[in-house]
Amino acid sequence: MNRSALIRFAVLMLVASAAMAQNALEIITLRHRTAEQVLPSLRPILEPGATLTGQANQLFVRTSPANLDDLRLALEALDRPQRRLLIAVRFDDARDIASRSLGASGRIGAGDSQVEIRAQDSRSQAAERVDQRVQALDGARAMIYTGASRPLRQRQYIQTPAGVVSQEVTVVQELASGFEVIPRVMGDQVQVEVAQQRSSAASYQRAGTTASGRLGEWFELGSVAMSAGGETRRVWIRVDELP
Repeated sequence: MNRSALIRFAVLMLVASAAMAQNALEIITLRHRTAEQVLPSLRPILEPGATLTGQANQLFVRTSPANLDDLRLALEALDRPQRRLLIAVRFDDARDIASRSLGASGRIGAGDSQVEIRAQDSRSQAAERVDQRVQALDGARAMIYTGASRPLRQRQYIQTPAGVVSQEVTVVQELASGFEVIPRVMGDQVQVEVAQQRSSAASYQRAGTTASGRLGEWFELGSVAMSAGGETRRVWIRVDELP
């Protein structure tokens, strides 16, 4: 190897070494959140060619110093104690938004969330009606139930003094269908991710996507397509912070 080639090789090695040193692996320890909770919000900030992974309460980052500063700045807003949130949900029938209601009542518990389902006066305005209320933690999963039901005809056999009598009856079968959402609060904005759909009778048309809006204000999350009768419901959501 001649002298000029040797010099070029040495320069290239110095440049490569400088790049590696510049993009050294950084380990960031989270104080209040887990890597799973913050990674979805950090990945859009990551510059091309950089890497970001995490496990438990640690993040592993390899990026430029400037991009690392951006990530740390975003973490200041993300890595905070989890807030308690109240998620209000409204389903709008495309045929008659103002008069749609679930027509059911009760409470359902699932993981970190508590769901209250209430029948509403059909005369109430759509903007005031709430079909479900779900309590959840910021960054945690919460289940939204679509409240689907269908009539089911069954034959019953009743023993009488005159013998066995057969009669056909109609019962209402409640389907525990719905989908999971993950709310994430940043300042006065909230981002809601549709995490997973749980049903064989209903499907969420935007599974895996997100919607965002302001805290305390209604915004559209998407639509739910019911298999029975081809009915489609629009889903509206409002997220408030609990004290």
